[in-house]
Amino acid sequence: MNKKKFLAGLFVLILALFIVFAGLLHNRNNKKYYSAVIYPELYRVQTTVDGTMKKIYVKPQQKINKGQLIAEIEVLSKNKTAAAKTEKPDVAGALIRLKKAEEKYENAASMYKDGIITPEKYDEILAGLKTAQENYKTVKKQEAAYTAEMNKTEIRKIYAPTNGVVESNILTQGSSLKTGDDILHLNLDTKKVTAYVDKKTSLKLEPGQNVIIKVPGHKNKSFNGTIDYISSYSTTQENSKQPVYAVYISFDSNINSSVFTPTKDVSVCFLKAHRSIF
Repeated sequence: MNKKKFLAGLFVLILALFIVFAGLLHNRNNKKYYSAVIYPELYRVQTTVDGTMKKIYVKPQQKINKGQLIAEIEVLSKNKTAAAKTEKPDVAGALIRLKKAEEKYENAASMYKDGIITPEKYDEILAGLKTAQENYKTVKKQEAAYTAEMNKTEIRKIYAPTNGVVESNILTQGSSLKTGDDILHLNLDTKKVTAYVDKKTSLKLEPGQNVIIKVPGHKNKSFNGTIDYISSYSTTQENSKQPVYAVYISFDSNINSSVFTPTKDVSVCFLKAHRSIF
């Protein structure tokens, strides 16, 4: 190989390396940012019992403190639950037996008067009537006790699990609720970020991935964050004709996110390993 060919090959190699380096530098200096919003972290206060909403003590936009009474729920008492598992006293059956005993006694009284049946038979039928009467009284008392137990309720007090601002009341007084139903939503001091990306980008992302966040009012500063979750369902935005996918992001733990106010003018950049941009 002569000297000219060697130098020409070396020049081509250096040029290729320069182009690759310039491309990488261009990509780093031209980070792609996606629109995002900052919003308060939402806490769902849920019921752990079945029951009826008796009273709610807080209103939307009200600031509440941890441990504050926020609601009362009327629930089945333990006795009521036990009573519901037992057989209801058969008052109707006892009444039918009493009516039959009364009819039988009326016939027996008439036949005894006419001398058709013996005194012993009459006494036997009379005793049957008294037994039916006593049984009916007993069953009626049992029914009253059963009904009283079934009408018993207990009041469960619900306290705020954390500080926050009431965003909305999900249930109203008198609402029936099941275990796990939302009672109300609290906005917490901590803030979250949601970014909106196209489908191709959403498929590249994964939970735990690092994010750079730019916040209005902090033009010369960027903040770090981490992807919590990528939605698999598309949505639409006012300024976009194409469907977008929500990416839910948390600020890093060493950032006091409570200093940020909710805003729609946030932008984020997603990082790969070693902080490379895509």
